[in-house]
Amino acid sequence: MLRAFRRMRTLDLVHMAAFTPTDALHLLGKMDRWSVDSANLGADIWQRHLSGRTGESFTNTTEFARAVVELVVQRSTSSLIEAIAVSEVFKVPNSGLNEYLLNRAVGSEQSRLLDVQLHIAGVLAVVGAPARSIYPQVAKRLNTKVNIAEYHEIGNAVGAAIGTVMQRVSSLITSPAEGIYRAHTPSGIQDYDNLDDAADAATKELEDLANQRAAVSKAANVDTSAQRSDVIVQGLGGYSIFIESRITVTVQGDVDVRVQPG
Repeated sequence: MLRAFRRMRTLDLVHMAAFTPTDALHLLGKMDRWSVDSANLGADIWQRHLSGRTGESFTNTTEFARAVVELVVQRSTSSLIEAIAVSEVFKVPNSGLNEYLLNRAVGSEQSRLLDVQLHIAGVLAVVGAPARSIYPQVAKRLNTKVNIAEYHEIGNAVGAAIGTVMQRVSSLITSPAEGIYRAHTPSGIQDYDNLDDAADAATKELEDLANQRAAVSKAANVDTSAQRSDVIVQGLGGYSIFIESRITVTVQGDVDVRVQPG
């Protein structure tokens, strides 16, 4: 079942979805741009998953959403502190005391005996769709002000545009019968008499596809790499038995966002 699912993912027949902080904000009524029903379904799946894996339980999906938002606030605050520490060439040694003090400073729970506060000497400027719902809490815990950009909702799109673009595509080669090597690629299924021929053809198609996707994202200085992983076991009598081969092509590059004349 799992192998069949992985093959469907390889052929782009199945796509993965995830529960995001934006989904949590929809459940809490702080955003209304997308489907609340889908967010509720995702939260229900995740809270049941966590209950089975970690024993952590939630009363309902709303409680789960609050926990997600709180975690995002804490992680965002901690990451900001770490970034400032690095920029100041200050290395924070790893110790239980440091972790305890940091958690007290950025967490929502208060101690009756120890009050830990941090203060950023500056204004926190933020972008992103959930900026208004997340970062005022971050700024409050860092005792500073927050400046939310006018068009903060498209900040993630801008961030993607000025960052690194990566496209990764995969293909699977199986052997339904002796001497037949079947390449499962996005364009379809093709049989070959030789494993290397099947791998070369699949790699070429994946490279073309990955580069096409990178071109759509306006990627420049593109670097293409291919990885092949063969699964071969030893059978009775010392014979080698081919199980499958997975080929993964990765294209990575920067995006040129300079305004072109004309």
